[in-house]
Amino acid sequence: MELVQIMYEYINKFINNEKLVLRLNDIDLTKYSKTESNEIKKLIKEVKEFISNTPNELDEFEKKRLQNIEMHLESINKVINNKNNKKEDIEKFKKMKETLEENKLQKRDGGKLYYGLRDILSNNKLVVKYAKKMDLQELLNFITQYFQVMLPPAISQETFDELTNVAIKEDAREKLFRLAFNYEGLKKDFSKIEDYFIEKRDAYFLTELYSAVPDDIDIDNLLRKVIETKDRDFMFDVKNHAKKIGLSDDEWKRLIDLANKIYNELEDNSF
Repeated sequence: MELVQIMYEYINKFINNEKLVLRLNDIDLTKYSKTESNEIKKLIKEVKEFISNTPNELDEFEKKRLQNIEMHLESINKVINNKNNKKEDIEKFKKMKETLEENKLQKRDGGKLYYGLRDILSNNKLVVKYAKKMDLQELLNFITQYFQVMLPPAISQETFDELTNVAIKEDAREKLFRLAFNYEGLKKDFSKIEDYFIEKRDAYFLTELYSAVPDDIDIDNLLRKVIETKDRDFMFDVKNHAKKIGLSDDEWKRLIDLANKIYNELEDNSF
């Protein structure tokens, strides 16, 4: 797992080439067989040689990453500065902000240096061997150790649903949220996660899910499922939490109008 973790941290730019070399050099080779130990030595040599012959660059992907961090920080600051939010909610967002700000300040690799090292690490047969050994619980923990990464493991919808079931079994709502956020924009169906949050009447994580991955959520269907619970306390809890997630006035009005329309269809009342 150590090799897989190092690879994952590098390809997702949590460490740069300098820290990569340090991490690889710190591997305790006595934990591995003689054959594996030699493979690791070869990997370290290959990595060092590539670094010494390849310049680092600030590429467009890195520029976009920094822009995305600024966008998320702006949304988080709205929540933190909203005096109507609960103290515990604000504290959660402050931790998210700290993580994003740390990521923003870190020196990252780009261009040919990054892509070359990424290929060397991700295609290394020993790294691949240990990655394939992970069971569902290990894979869930591995993915959700981070709030969000740009390159999560490539998995099928079936595997995604299996990971969701593992998290549901242990009522790990934070992991469910992080699992969805890691696969934002990657054409995954999050309906099992939506349904679980609704079943548990967890308005906080349900609204945060929509806030994090709005383009992956069918909001019409989501609101319908909330209203079909006929649980007025839960409906208004969702409404109150939705006020805290930094929606624009137009988006807020659109959601309320939609909720009223659905509610009127079902109960002939107003939301």
